Amino acid sequence: MFRVALFFILLTPHLLFAQEISPLQANENLRQLTTEVMTLTDLSGHKTLTEVLLLQNEFTYVPQPFSAGYAYGAHWFRISLQRTIDAQKNWLLSASPSEINNLQLYIPDSDGKFTLHQSGNQVAAALRPIDNQFGAFNFPITLTDVTTVFYMRLQTQTPSRLQLKVATPTALIQANILQKLLVGLSIDSLLLIAITLLIIWSHDP
Repeated sequence: MFRVALFFILLTPHLLFAQEISPLQANENLRQLTTEVMTLTDLSGHKTLTEVLLLQNEFTYVPQPFSAGYAYGAHWFRISLQRTIDAQKNWLLSASPSEINNLQLYIPDSDGKFTLHQSGNQVAAALRPIDNQFGAFNFPITLTDVTTVFYMRLQTQTPSRLQLKVATPTALIQANILQKLLVGLSIDSLLLIAITLLIIWSHDP
Protein backbone atom coordinates (compact mmCIF):
# COMPACT_ATOMS: atom_id res chain seq x y z
CA MET A 1 0.00 0.00 0.00
CA PHE A 2 2.84 2.36 0.88
CA ARG A 3 4.52 1.64 -2.45
CA VAL A 4 1.30 2.42 -4.35
CA ALA A 5 0.88 5.71 -2.47
CA LEU A 6 4.52 6.63 -3.10
CA PHE A 7 4.09 5.87 -6.82
CA PHE A 8 1.16 8.28 -7.14
CA ILE A 9 2.93 10.96 -5.10
CA LEU A 10 5.89 10.82 -7.50
CA LEU A 11 3.68 10.61 -10.58
CA THR A 12 1.20 13.38 -9.73
CA PRO A 13 3.48 16.37 -10.52
CA HIS A 14 4.15 14.95 -13.98
CA LEU A 15 0.43 14.47 -14.58
CA LEU A 16 -0.42 17.95 -13.37
CA PHE A 17 2.17 19.77 -15.39
CA ALA A 18 2.21 17.70 -18.57
CA GLN A 19 0.92 19.67 -21.52
CA GLU A 20 -1.23 18.29 -24.28
CA ILE A 21 0.89 18.88 -27.36
CA SER A 22 -0.44 17.95 -30.77
CA PRO A 23 2.38 18.24 -33.34
CA LEU A 24 1.88 20.55 -36.30
CA GLN A 25 1.11 18.44 -39.36
CA ALA A 26 2.45 18.61 -42.90
CA ASN A 27 -0.98 19.70 -44.19
CA GLU A 28 -1.34 22.36 -41.48
CA ASN A 29 -0.24 25.95 -42.07
CA LEU A 30 -2.00 27.93 -39.30
CA ARG A 31 -3.08 27.11 -35.77
CA GLN A 32 -4.61 29.13 -32.94
CA LEU A 33 -2.76 28.09 -29.79
CA THR A 34 -4.76 26.75 -26.83
CA THR A 35 -3.50 23.72 -24.90
CA GLU A 36 0.07 24.43 -26.03
CA VAL A 37 0.14 27.45 -23.69
CA MET A 38 0.44 27.62 -19.89
CA THR A 39 0.54 30.82 -17.84
CA LEU A 40 2.27 32.21 -14.75
CA THR A 41 1.45 35.58 -13.16
CA ASP A 42 4.30 37.71 -11.79
CA LEU A 43 2.55 40.20 -9.49
CA SER A 44 5.78 42.15 -8.87
CA GLY A 45 6.55 42.47 -12.56
CA HIS A 46 10.26 42.02 -11.82
CA LYS A 47 10.94 38.30 -12.20
CA THR A 48 13.66 37.30 -14.63
CA LEU A 49 13.63 34.29 -16.94
CA THR A 50 16.10 32.55 -14.62
CA GLU A 51 13.64 32.91 -11.73
CA VAL A 52 10.69 31.83 -13.85
CA LEU A 53 12.48 28.67 -14.97
CA LEU A 54 12.56 27.63 -11.30
CA LEU A 55 8.78 28.02 -11.00
CA GLN A 56 7.64 25.37 -13.47
CA ASN A 57 5.06 24.00 -11.04
CA GLU A 58 3.34 27.40 -10.86
CA PHE A 59 2.41 27.46 -14.54
CA THR A 60 -1.29 26.70 -15.03
CA TYR A 61 -3.75 26.38 -17.86
CA VAL A 62 -5.76 29.53 -18.55
CA PRO A 63 -8.38 29.72 -21.31
CA GLN A 64 -6.96 31.09 -24.54
CA PRO A 65 -7.07 33.78 -25.90
CA PHE A 66 -5.69 35.13 -22.63
CA SER A 67 -7.44 38.05 -20.90
CA ALA A 68 -6.65 39.44 -17.43
CA GLY A 69 -7.76 43.08 -17.56
CA TYR A 70 -5.51 45.83 -16.23
CA ALA A 71 -2.55 44.54 -14.22
CA TYR A 72 0.57 46.14 -12.75
CA GLY A 73 2.64 42.98 -12.95
CA ALA A 74 3.69 40.75 -15.82
CA HIS A 75 2.37 37.53 -17.30
CA TRP A 76 4.60 34.70 -18.48
CA PHE A 77 3.56 32.12 -21.06
CA ARG A 78 5.17 28.74 -21.54
CA ILE A 79 4.59 27.72 -25.15
CA SER A 80 5.33 24.11 -26.13
CA LEU A 81 5.44 23.40 -29.86
CA GLN A 82 6.37 20.45 -32.01
CA ARG A 83 5.98 19.41 -35.64
CA THR A 84 5.83 16.09 -37.41
CA ILE A 85 9.00 15.11 -39.22
CA ASP A 86 7.46 15.90 -42.63
CA ALA A 87 6.02 19.30 -41.64
CA GLN A 88 7.61 22.65 -42.44
CA LYS A 89 10.30 23.72 -39.96
CA ASN A 90 10.10 27.52 -40.34
CA TRP A 91 7.10 29.21 -38.72
CA LEU A 92 5.96 32.56 -37.37
CA LEU A 93 4.69 32.89 -33.81
CA SER A 94 2.10 35.65 -34.07
CA ALA A 95 0.87 37.65 -31.06
CA SER A 96 -1.98 40.15 -30.94
CA PRO A 97 -3.58 42.65 -30.27
CA SER A 98 -1.54 45.59 -31.55
CA GLU A 99 -2.07 47.57 -28.30
CA ILE A 100 0.46 45.44 -26.40
CA ASN A 101 3.27 47.64 -25.06
CA ASN A 102 6.03 45.11 -24.49
CA LEU A 103 6.49 41.48 -25.48
CA GLN A 104 9.58 39.42 -24.82
CA LEU A 105 10.06 36.04 -26.42
CA TYR A 106 12.85 33.74 -25.22
CA ILE A 107 13.89 31.22 -27.88
CA PRO A 108 16.02 28.25 -26.76
CA ASP A 109 19.14 27.17 -28.60
CA SER A 110 20.86 23.79 -28.87
CA ASP A 111 23.03 24.59 -25.80
CA GLY A 112 20.02 25.09 -23.52
CA LYS A 113 20.44 28.87 -23.45
CA PHE A 114 17.81 31.41 -24.45
CA THR A 115 17.95 34.31 -26.90
CA LEU A 116 15.72 37.32 -26.17
CA HIS A 117 13.57 38.85 -28.91
CA GLN A 118 11.48 41.94 -28.17
CA SER A 119 8.40 43.40 -29.76
CA GLY A 120 5.37 45.54 -28.86
CA ASN A 121 4.29 49.06 -29.71
CA GLN A 122 6.76 50.64 -27.26
CA VAL A 123 9.68 48.84 -28.88
CA ALA A 124 11.37 50.58 -31.79
CA ALA A 125 10.40 48.99 -35.10
CA ALA A 126 14.08 48.43 -35.92
CA LEU A 127 14.40 46.18 -32.85
CA ARG A 128 11.41 43.99 -33.67
CA PRO A 129 12.03 40.61 -35.36
CA ILE A 130 9.32 41.45 -37.90
CA ASP A 131 7.53 44.76 -37.81
CA ASN A 132 3.95 44.86 -36.53
CA GLN A 133 1.54 44.12 -39.37
CA PHE A 134 -2.24 43.97 -39.38
CA GLY A 135 -2.53 44.01 -35.59
CA ALA A 136 -0.01 41.27 -34.80
CA PHE A 137 3.60 40.99 -33.64
CA ASN A 138 5.48 38.20 -35.39
CA PHE A 139 8.50 36.18 -34.27
CA PRO A 140 10.30 33.74 -36.62
CA ILE A 141 10.78 30.35 -34.96
CA THR A 142 12.14 26.99 -36.04
CA LEU A 143 10.44 23.77 -34.95
CA THR A 144 11.60 20.15 -34.89
CA ASP A 145 9.92 16.80 -34.29
CA VAL A 146 10.98 17.15 -30.64
CA THR A 147 9.03 19.52 -28.38
CA THR A 148 10.53 23.01 -28.16
CA VAL A 149 9.55 25.20 -25.19
CA PHE A 150 9.45 28.98 -25.63
CA TYR A 151 8.83 31.56 -22.90
CA MET A 152 6.98 34.80 -23.55
CA ARG A 153 6.66 37.73 -21.15
CA LEU A 154 3.79 40.21 -21.46
CA GLN A 155 3.70 43.54 -19.64
CA THR A 156 1.47 46.35 -20.80
CA GLN A 157 -0.35 49.44 -19.54
CA THR A 158 -3.34 48.45 -21.66
CA PRO A 159 -5.63 45.55 -20.67
CA SER A 160 -3.57 42.36 -20.49
CA ARG A 161 -4.84 40.41 -23.49
CA LEU A 162 -2.95 37.99 -25.71
CA GLN A 163 -3.91 35.79 -28.63
CA LEU A 164 -1.25 33.46 -30.01
CA LYS A 165 -1.08 31.51 -33.23
CA VAL A 166 1.59 29.85 -35.31
CA ALA A 167 1.54 30.06 -39.07
CA THR A 168 3.78 29.52 -42.03
CA PRO A 169 4.94 32.81 -43.61
CA THR A 170 2.80 32.11 -46.69
CA ALA A 171 -0.33 31.39 -44.64
CA LEU A 172 0.16 34.53 -42.57
CA ILE A 173 0.51 36.67 -45.70
CA GLN A 174 -2.70 35.18 -47.09
CA ALA A 175 -4.52 35.73 -43.78
CA ASN A 176 -3.30 39.34 -43.66
CA ILE A 177 -4.47 40.00 -47.24
CA LEU A 178 -7.89 38.53 -46.40
CA GLN A 179 -8.10 40.64 -43.24
CA LYS A 180 -7.23 43.76 -45.23
CA LEU A 181 -9.91 42.95 -47.81
CA LEU A 182 -12.53 42.42 -45.08
CA VAL A 183 -11.62 45.74 -43.45
CA GLY A 184 -11.88 47.45 -46.85
CA LEU A 185 -15.28 45.88 -47.53
CA SER A 186 -16.53 46.97 -44.09
CA ILE A 187 -15.42 50.56 -44.70
CA ASP A 188 -17.00 50.54 -48.19
CA SER A 189 -20.28 49.24 -46.74
CA LEU A 190 -20.35 51.97 -44.08
CA LEU A 191 -19.65 54.63 -46.71
CA LEU A 192 -22.42 53.27 -48.94
CA ILE A 193 -24.88 53.32 -46.04
CA ALA A 194 -23.85 56.89 -45.14
CA ILE A 195 -24.26 58.09 -48.74
CA THR A 196 -27.66 56.39 -49.03
CA LEU A 197 -28.86 58.05 -45.81
CA LEU A 198 -27.64 61.46 -47.01
CA ILE A 199 -29.54 61.04 -50.28
CA ILE A 200 -32.69 60.03 -48.42
CA TRP A 201 -32.41 62.99 -46.01
CA SER A 202 -31.72 65.43 -48.84
CA HIS A 203 -35.00 64.43 -50.54
CA ASP A 204 -36.98 64.46 -47.32
CA PRO A 205 -39.43 67.44 -47.49
